[in-house]
Amino acid sequence: MEKNGTISLLVNSAGIIGGSTVELTFKQEEMESIMHINYTSAVLLSQLVYEGMKTLGRGAIVNVSSLSGLRGTTGNTAYAGSKFALIGFTHSMALEAIPHGIRVNAVCPGYVDTEMGETAIANKGEREGRTYEEQLEAAKSGIPSGSLTRSEDVANTIAFLLTNAAQNIVGESVKISGGSVLR
Repeated sequence: MEKNGTISLLVNSAGIIGGSTVELTFKQEEMESIMHINYTSAVLLSQLVYEGMKTLGRGAIVNVSSLSGLRGTTGNTAYAGSKFALIGFTHSMALEAIPHGIRVNAVCPGYVDTEMGETAIANKGEREGRTYEEQLEAAKSGIPSGSLTRSEDVANTIAFLLTNAAQNIVGESVKISGGSVLR
């Protein structure tokens, strides 16, 4: 901030997958790590820049959540919990920040065509006794668009939410699902 000035735009995009079902395979250390990276780090970073944004009288924060932050899924307990927490934080901070001219929103992608997305698909395939290829086809067949979300789709949605073109979008959780939430 000393070199570049006050931060007016923030994207909280750190995230890891992990966890399993609630049974004994679900370990406290793994849950705490997932919560720290997916939720706590976003809160702490937002706190660091919030006062400067208030001084400016403007700003925008976008939190990268997930469709798993809007609906639970089997074998995804810790990840979904962390992303639900991020949605709750987004809603609450949005109400606190908008009187100061600061917009807070979230994006909620489904499977994204990245290494993390591949791992999530592979993990689900393993739980369901399918090969990666079989699970990938099952995932795509559950998406009306027939394809995984591209990282560019997520980036473009975030970029839009950071601009003044989105000035009255406040506290929203924008789904990027290829239509999968319609089914």
